[in-house]
Amino acid sequence: MRSELIKALFHHAPVTLLLVLWLWAGPVMAEEPVDRSITLEEAVRMALEQNPGLKVQEQDLEITRGDLLKSKVFANPELELSGETDALSANEGEGRYSVGLGQTFFVGPKRRYRIGIAELGLNRTEKAIENSRRLLVAEVKEAFYTVLLLQERLMLVEELIEINERLVRLTEGRFREGFAPELDVNLAKIQLQQARLSRTEIEKALSVNMASLNLLLGRPAQTSLIARGIFADQEIPLDPSRLREIALTQRADLKVQEVTINIAGKEIDLARAERIPDVTLSLDYTQERSVFSEIDLSDRSRLAGLKLSVPLPLFDRKQGEIVQARAQQEKAEFELSLLQAVIEKEITSAFNRVQAAQQALKLFGGGILPLAESHLKLTQQAYEQGQAGILDVMEAQRRFSETRLGYLEARYEFNSALAEAERIIGTSLAGPSAPER
Repeated sequence: MRSELIKALFHHAPVTLLLVLWLWAGPVMAEEPVDRSITLEEAVRMALEQNPGLKVQEQDLEITRGDLLKSKVFANPELELSGETDALSANEGEGRYSVGLGQTFFVGPKRRYRIGIAELGLNRTEKAIENSRRLLVAEVKEAFYTVLLLQERLMLVEELIEINERLVRLTEGRFREGFAPELDVNLAKIQLQQARLSRTEIEKALSVNMASLNLLLGRPAQTSLIARGIFADQEIPLDPSRLREIALTQRADLKVQEVTINIAGKEIDLARAERIPDVTLSLDYTQERSVFSEIDLSDRSRLAGLKLSVPLPLFDRKQGEIVQARAQQEKAEFELSLLQAVIEKEITSAFNRVQAAQQALKLFGGGILPLAESHLKLTQQAYEQGQAGILDVMEAQRRFSETRLGYLEARYEFNSALAEAERIIGTSLAGPSAPER
């Protein structure tokens, strides 16, 4: 039917035919491939720019800036207006009208202390956000490495499936020729199905971890991505004492505690200064008109007044505020000491973890993987020549797969340990991130 329609259009209107053919076929345009891959640096940068939790916390900066602005503002003056009249009683024209202006003045260094506390509060908020960024970077690295690990495992299992498929075809051929029993075919098929089941499980885990990484990056969970990079396996010399020194000077949460101690000290000073009350000075102007009906006379008076108001600190001498500020200071000092002890413990643990991961990489690099691969090839050749059984081949494949997986997980563990060490000390260990080295 389509060909008949084209012939009819060609017979009646060649131009129309060209138009219809163009519309029918549609414009042939090569779609640009969508690059879904992302490097570790790109993931970290994206998280720092788009992570929802970090964006929420960054709003605290505006709140503390508002506190700083409030601490610098003087108290507003008070305007008082009053009036009295006899319009509702004798209505003789008597009345009194007054205007007053009052202003509260801070006594002592209270305003300076409040500004200092607000500035320290802003500094503490900045350090807290910096600490959240440190933790977020470590979380993104761990999630990125997990996705990269699962991608590599998926490739390994795909290769294993391909090997098992060849083994199934080989055993079926040998069975048809009478050189292998049917049991060999069944065993090969079972191993193939197990490899396919492993692929399904890895794909499921990869989907879950991709969603977790996307959420850290501030993207929809179902956004497709590919972690681009390779695991680092270069040895990095580490000095525990140097790591401890860096951590105690770089960690933002330590600086948060130090600022908290300073704030508590300023609050003690402020509470002591507030024992001296502020002074309120008021100026009044009053105009009064009096009428003496007996003698039919009136009098107009204009009065100016000055009033000074000072609360008497007889009972409230800021005892509670001073006790609270001292307790907050002592608490912050204890928390700082505890955090320093935890950091030293974490550094020791991180150092041991990195050292163990590097030792595992050395063992794999020293010949374990090449030996396993060589053993598998020799076993396969022996099976093809009838010198080995199917169980020997399956055992060699299992060992080779476990060895490759062990090497992959050792590289993952090394990179994960480095990321953990960087989280603990609060800075990068070796310049470029591991997957890009």
